[in-house]
Parts: sequence; C-alpha cells; structure tokens
Amino acid sequence: AFDHLDILDRDASNSDIRYCANSGYSLDRMAAAMHPNATKVILKSLMEDSEECIRQQATFRLTDM
Repeated sequence: AFDHLDILDRDASNSDIRYCANSGYSLDRMAAAMHPNATKVILKSLMEDSEECIRQQATFRLTDM
C-alpha cells in the first residue's frame, strides 16, 4: 500500500526502511513498521515512537516474528 504513496516499495533496502523509521513524518515511520522486511532492530526502535499506532504496529510485528 505504501508503494502507491511512493514511500517504500516492496523491495526497499534495509537502509531505506531505517531512513523511514527515523523520519519526522509519522506516515514514513508507519510504513517502516508495516514493511515486511523491517528487522527486529528497526521494529524495536519503533516501539519507542511518539505515536501510539506506530508503537502498536511495531509491537504486533515483533510478536509475529
């Protein structure tokens, strides 16, 4: 879905996902949290996000790994 918004495509590199995870824009961070290639390190960092929905998504993804 986020590839249609030109945020992250399915084949995004780890560095692209990390970049989005550290973005000042919540939509970028959510894209990183939802990306199927997000690593545990990225998801753990997003568990500290200022937005509750991003923290919840990162937590959900980690428990599903």
